[in-house]
Parts: sequence; structure tokens; C-alpha cells
Amino acid sequence: MRACVRGVFKRFFPTTLGVFGAFAGAVAFFPSMLGMGLSFAQAMLFGLEVVGLTIGFGVGVGLLKRWLHPTAKVDGHRSIVAGLCSPLLLLLLSLFTQGAGSPAITAYSTLTGMLVGLAVFFPSLSDPSGEEGDFFKELERVL
Repeated sequence: MRACVRGVFKRFFPTTLGVFGAFAGAVAFFPSMLGMGLSFAQAMLFGLEVVGLTIGFGVGVGLLKRWLHPTAKVDGHRSIVAGLCSPLLLLLLSLFTQGAGSPAITAYSTLTGMLVGLAVFFPSLSDPSGEEGDFFKELERVL
């Protein structure tokens, strides 16, 4: 469980915050180029999205922890990759949900964080007994 907490708060959260910080900095620094500035409401919305992504990623990894092989290294580079991909996926998702209010955006960000967490660690699934196994072979056996 410690590895999950370290992965979420020492790898995923700072990376996601950095991506959102870079985007917010670009919006604030180049307002004439983008045709807008960064308002307080937008900054708060960015904060809600970062929190939602972090909670979703933590829940997703927490749900998978039982089935993850010990070599999955939840506190390693995969959490950093997930932290880079989550805001980009959320940005793509926001193209389809224009006009959604803050609760909907926070729910979308939580769902996005969870899906990215599941997708990044899906290849590391193993047998619940802890033995390394091929998830797809096990799936074929069950079906």
C-alpha cells in the first residue's frame, strides 16, 4: 500500500500538477496569442481537475493493487507516464463536453485518472496468488 501512496503523491500528482502548471502558464503568459487570459475561476477549475485526476488514479491503482505483480513498481516511472497522459486525455475529453459545469468536469477528471491508472498497470496484472502469469491466458481459461 505504501508503494501506491508514493506512486500517487510522489510521482503522479507532481507530474500532473506540472502539466497543468505549464498549460496555465501558457494561457497566462501568451494571452494575446491564445485570445484569452487566466482568470481565478479557471485556476480553481485547474485545481479541481488535478485533484480529481489524482483521486481517480489513486482509486484505480488501489483497486488493482491486489492483482498487480510485485514487479509492477507502482511508485516508478509508470506513474509519471500516467501523470503526463492524464491531463492530455482530459483535454481531449473536454472537447466533447463543452459547457459542462464544475461537478461534471471534476467527475470526468476523476474517471479519466482512474482509466489511465487501469490502462497503465493493466499489463502488470497477475494471478491473485502472487504468481506471475499471463493475464490473457487466464482470461482464455475462464472464458
